[in-house]
Amino acid sequence: MRQRNVKLTQLVGFDGWKVTRSWFETLAGVRLLRLDGVPRHRRQLVVVLERQCAPRCARCGRARQKVYEYLKPRRWLDLPAFGVKAFVQAVTARVECTHCVGACVEYLPFADRGARKTRRLEQQLAVEASGAPVSHVAAQYGISWGAVQRAEHAALLRWEATRTQPPLRFVGLDEKYLGRRGKWKDRFVTIVSDLETGEPRWFDFGRGEATVKRWLETLSDPEKSRIVLAAMDMHDPFRAAIKGDEKLAHVAIVHDPFHVMKRANEAVDELRRQVFFRLFVEDRGESGTAAVPSYGQPLRACPQDLDNRCAVAHTAHRLYCYYWIEVSEGRAKLPSDARLGSNHRTTE
Repeated sequence: MRQRNVKLTQLVGFDGWKVTRSWFETLAGVRLLRLDGVPRHRRQLVVVLERQCAPRCARCGRARQKVYEYLKPRRWLDLPAFGVKAFVQAVTARVECTHCVGACVEYLPFADRGARKTRRLEQQLAVEASGAPVSHVAAQYGISWGAVQRAEHAALLRWEATRTQPPLRFVGLDEKYLGRRGKWKDRFVTIVSDLETGEPRWFDFGRGEATVKRWLETLSDPEKSRIVLAAMDMHDPFRAAIKGDEKLAHVAIVHDPFHVMKRANEAVDELRRQVFFRLFVEDRGESGTAAVPSYGQPLRACPQDLDNRCAVAHTAHRLYCYYWIEVSEGRAKLPSDARLGSNHRTTE
């Protein structure tokens, strides 16, 4: 029995705590003497821990504190062991720290204060919830959706407290529609993200110039000087807020290819409409759609001057597409024979 507890202590791996007992029980808490006839998903493992070192204050972290009282045994849900749900049970103590005021529960190396899950389980839930739906993670571990969300939030708070915040150099501005339902004070929310790390840095309700200025007020002058560019859609309030700050005069404003191509397509479509509806009735044909040009085809039933204008628009559209393909492949160079002239027509 003692040798088994030593092996379990090594497997559990909590510094300063050792395993004294362990047993299997049903989900209702009835201890099992034999495992025959009880499937894995209907039993759970309980591992009892005992402290081997002096208690430590959870506020200041100082060890060798005076024990004020011992509390009732508590359980923490741990990572599954060999496909079986596992719990860690221990008797904690309230310590009376000589440096802090009042008594508090001792520091535990495997769980946070007031938590019902171990830190490593919360870390595992946060990792899996980042790449899978919360409902799938909850069903896998047999817990509720809220428990997964609380564990993910606790793991993110620990990560945020221990990480080094990288400097903000490339800023991404975008708005998100929250939908018609819900008692929101605004239907839109503006999100500021770091394009290097892909993480959000700030968000607030609204999508106007005042919303972006509220974020700029949280930045210091050295932080503004480190910003190199701001990527955003073609929303005028975003651009006005960046250009209106004197400390951000050096920041380059970048638009993503989607919005650039969207504006180019709208311009080409508007020109095609103007070309078609300015034609005479006899040039359109009996059905009124014979002279409608399609993408990649020349205007054969249009007058020469209007035909050239639409051909130039189609050529400009193709050059935009070619340019963004070159940018994505690392070659931002236009072809040498790419010219926009009045006699340049497309037949492809």
